[in-house]
Amino acid sequence: MMDRKQCIVKLLVQPSRGLVDEKFIILVQKALPGYQLTVHALHKCEDGHSWEAFGHYISNATGTVNVPEDPSLGGTYSGVEQMGLLWSLRPVSGSKPGLRLRKMNVQIPMEVTISVYQGHQTEGFMDQVPLASVVVERWFMAPGVRRIPITEDGLTATLFLPPGPGPFPGLLDLWGGGGQLVEYRASLLASHGIASLALDYLTPKITMETRKMVDLQYFEKAYKVLEQHPQVNGSSIGMLGLSLGTTITLKMAVYSQVMKLRCAVCISGSHVQPVDGSLEDILTYMNQNASKTRVSEENEFIWRGLLLPVPSDLASKVDMGRLKCPLLVVVGEDDQNWPASESAMDMKEMMEKAGNSHLLTILSYPNAGHLIEPPYTPHARASLFRSMATREKMMALWGGETVAHSRAQEDAWRKLLVFLKENLYSGRNPGGGKRRRGCLERAESWLGLVESGSSLLLRLGGTPPWVAKMAAKTLPPGTADLSVRILSQAVLVLLPRDVLSVVVVYLACCPWKEEMMCGAMLEVNNLTPDWQNLSALKRCLRSQKMVKLSIKFTD
Repeated sequence: MMDRKQCIVKLLVQPSRGLVDEKFIILVQKALPGYQLTVHALHKCEDGHSWEAFGHYISNATGTVNVPEDPSLGGTYSGVEQMGLLWSLRPVSGSKPGLRLRKMNVQIPMEVTISVYQGHQTEGFMDQVPLASVVVERWFMAPGVRRIPITEDGLTATLFLPPGPGPFPGLLDLWGGGGQLVEYRASLLASHGIASLALDYLTPKITMETRKMVDLQYFEKAYKVLEQHPQVNGSSIGMLGLSLGTTITLKMAVYSQVMKLRCAVCISGSHVQPVDGSLEDILTYMNQNASKTRVSEENEFIWRGLLLPVPSDLASKVDMGRLKCPLLVVVGEDDQNWPASESAMDMKEMMEKAGNSHLLTILSYPNAGHLIEPPYTPHARASLFRSMATREKMMALWGGETVAHSRAQEDAWRKLLVFLKENLYSGRNPGGGKRRRGCLERAESWLGLVESGSSLLLRLGGTPPWVAKMAAKTLPPGTADLSVRILSQAVLVLLPRDVLSVVVVYLACCPWKEEMMCGAMLEVNNLTPDWQNLSALKRCLRSQKMVKLSIKFTD
């Protein structure tokens, strides 16, 4: 084994601060050629439990390991996996069973310590001194996103507004049967330009005080909060539900006279329910089928059979033929908690018969489980779950195989964002048109280009201004948040001498309002706090005849 003094390794992680759905680059340099190294990730979550992941690598002829390009030979993941150190995170040895990694406070980052160790290690990382370490921040809230607690009309909710004056399209975000106010998906969606309202509907304050479940008007009140907010476009609101949240989403999308949804997203759920029933009736309906519960050999509860077989009676399922807005259905084919696949196929059949199947998009993923979350979220095949009916904790089997599930999360999130922007930003054409879809795909392709080229940019130390100029001219109006992400990604990998030219050329060509340009500049400044040359920036802005922006940003 090599003496530590002879092995001074350099570890670079870029960007070291970013959104949780953004990829990062891990580069190990100055190792000896052909040297065995373990790249390790450690995260201590807010409940005090520690999670880790690691990959085994061999440095190349120049003593380098480039994680996005080099294969891991073992560890918690294998092969070329740029984000394997996140999606393969698992509780450290000795942790209690049934843990699930979830962000509770979105106002602070998820901190991950990336380290490099000698040799191919599998345990005892805490007892060793790494060759190098870097702390990475993963945020669910982009700079400038505003978090606003909502308590009016008996609601327990949180509104997340994107940076800038708006108005923004809106989204009502519902989680499943575990209750509580879960904010991390809504805050991330706001980071992508969508005003998102996270809603607690099973354990809100009013239910805790009265011991009564909310009625369906509770959801319409939440919709009204979005619709009437001065920074939300009240005619462009969607709804997203996972698991039990899907049940409510479909009911309101089809039957509510108040909620005029522009689109809906349903993840891992079903349309099977008593159509005329309340939330309490829906839970009672499921509990009546409790005898269909199965238990695995590991004593994990399997509830997917509670709603099977899918009934033919329209009194027991939402009449999908009456749906009038675009619907995205996301299915994990190994979902052991809900009959998502069978339900999706029945919804498709109903809509084909009714002639509105053009509104339906189904994303179905083999070997993916129930908990399809934002990308790089560690897969939990099973975890502890507190039943809303009995309040007992039990081990729920969600299903899924780790690699396939992680692939599904990444693909579904990307397509979900495109679907939402296509429909929430579009004009009058339900489902979006080819032109709009092409614009969004072009915007996404530019983002992918910047992300995939980050490794090269790190080595070259910059990028010519024409890249920013081309991106600005290519991106369509209404995808400003994507533009901000591209701009931010580019700036994060540039040397200081390149920053001003790229930013100014980009903004000079970009077809946005000045307020949106200012928002972009503020985000870049937040992401690069070491960039202090404001007087030079002001001169550059004035040279591009952007006088108002130069005053607003620099004075």
